Amino acid sequence: MTTTAVNTEPISRAELDVSFPMFRGELVLPHEPAYEQRRLIWNRLFDDVRPAVVARCSGTSDVQDVVNFARETGHPLAIRGGGHSLAGKSTCQDGVVLDLSLMRHCWVDQVRETIHVGGGATWGDLDREAAAFGFVAPGGALSITGVGGVTLGGGFGWLVRRFGLCLDNVVSMDVVTAAGKIVTCNEDRHADLFWALRGGGGNFAVVTNFELGLHRINPDILTGVLGWPIEDAPDVLRFYGPIAPDFPREIGLNAQLVVAPPMAEIPVELHGKPILILIYAHHGDDHSIGAAAIDRLREYRAPAFDTTALGTYLELQRSNDFRCLPGRSCWQTGYLDELGPAIEDIVAQFADVPSAMCLSEFLTMSGAISDVPEDATAFRRRDGWVYNVITIWEGEKDDDLHLDWAHRYQEAMLPYASDGAYINFFSAGEDHRVLEAYGPEKLARLRKIKRVYDPENLFRVNHNIEPAAVW
Repeated sequence: MTTTAVNTEPISRAELDVSFPMFRGELVLPHEPAYEQRRLIWNRLFDDVRPAVVARCSGTSDVQDVVNFARETGHPLAIRGGGHSLAGKSTCQDGVVLDLSLMRHCWVDQVRETIHVGGGATWGDLDREAAAFGFVAPGGALSITGVGGVTLGGGFGWLVRRFGLCLDNVVSMDVVTAAGKIVTCNEDRHADLFWALRGGGGNFAVVTNFELGLHRINPDILTGVLGWPIEDAPDVLRFYGPIAPDFPREIGLNAQLVVAPPMAEIPVELHGKPILILIYAHHGDDHSIGAAAIDRLREYRAPAFDTTALGTYLELQRSNDFRCLPGRSCWQTGYLDELGPAIEDIVAQFADVPSAMCLSEFLTMSGAISDVPEDATAFRRRDGWVYNVITIWEGEKDDDLHLDWAHRYQEAMLPYASDGAYINFFSAGEDHRVLEAYGPEKLARLRKIKRVYDPENLFRVNHNIEPAAVW
């Protein structure tokens, strides 16, 4: 395989002036006033990474210029949408960061019932604009993360059991290829690229515009957090695991082990202690249906607290942002065929949780997610459960404590883990899991598509899919 030669030489302002005579965004070099702020990404484990230039693009023509520059000079190229890459893939040492954060346009097409979204938009940007017209789009479960990264890798959120993954709702994409060409792809045009982008991540092109399908839901959502002390967690999870996949599709679900924050709704005796919570959101027309499903849990084991109330989708999307503020972070993930066999170890591993912002979550791959044929997109594995162990902390001095805990947790899960892995939850050092994420057949197909659209592997600062060899 031929790859782009790596150039790590510094870039001068004079070189940028020649290469970008009509650039409308912002080009920031080291030692310039804005550089320290522009180079940082959400995961502060990568605070020491220093790109040669951060190119904040204002439009597609700017993106073309940056792609062409990186290809022609041989500098590594990292694509940054929301900047929340766990593995630090939204930056690169001595390379070019193509930053889409100025491209946050969102506009609703009421006739087609779709929304056009810029490559740098966050879910908060999208949600607010869609809500103004009475719509929602299945998105991530936070408002502060980027639409691009979440959607290209898969996309879990409160609406997926009803409307499918984020990528299942993509209608079309406008992209800039490694050759600097502008291409629109959908089911009819460049269908191979459209297939690959839905699940294949940022391996194939820079997406400058997404067109996503919109939906209407009850504007008043019945939502809440039910919580139990850690001692009740094994029994509650054993009851919850078999029934959750059959809950009405209008209910979004997320079971988590967390450290109870000092909130008024939570009994004081639980503050600072490990607990089990179920976060749910019923967005159907008849909330009595959602309430009846959740009542099964209440009747099985009365929760220690219950915050159930009516709210809006925008409020729901922002409700967990506090758990995803910038910090040092490592996640560990995998699939389980069922929760039951792993429950004892799931709870036991959480007992020595190292700090208050760590959690483990369990997402059921049920409802509309499972309706989509396996071969319809590059995304793999639409059944079972996804588990995700999350560590977030502040100081470098606590790195070993948190990384060791996350890795021990993962080791305890491996005997129960089944085939497949969710690429958006990969951390640094997990590029070898690409085969696990896609399986041999899909990976082979992705490599062939990569050879067509990026034969030199320009887009390699990601969980990389290498182009297939030419025989």
